[in-house]
Amino acid sequence: MAKDNLPNNDIVSLYIKQAQKLESKNNLKDAEKLYMTVEEPDLAIQMYKKAGQFDNMIRLISKYRKNLLKDTHQAIAQKFQQEGNLKMAEHHYVESGVLSL
Repeated sequence: MAKDNLPNNDIVSLYIKQAQKLESKNNLKDAEKLYMTVEEPDLAIQMYKKAGQFDNMIRLISKYRKNLLKDTHQAIAQKFQQEGNLKMAEHHYVESGVLSL
């Protein structure tokens, strides 16, 4: 209904607002679907980053922002290293190509 009656920028705004509501309710998968519907993968990536769901974040970066993948893995590795989670740090360092086993 919105597609037939609203300008495109209003539709995008409506979907983003609804996705943010879902995000605040921790319904991230449905929020992601709305972000993708209006071609806003960066908002979904940021959402997963804030939620600490790095696997989902990496999945989207791999698909939509492949050029950022190495740097993202390095940043996640550094975060885990600072937290003392060396196993996860190692995993992301390996994925970034900085460390090889």
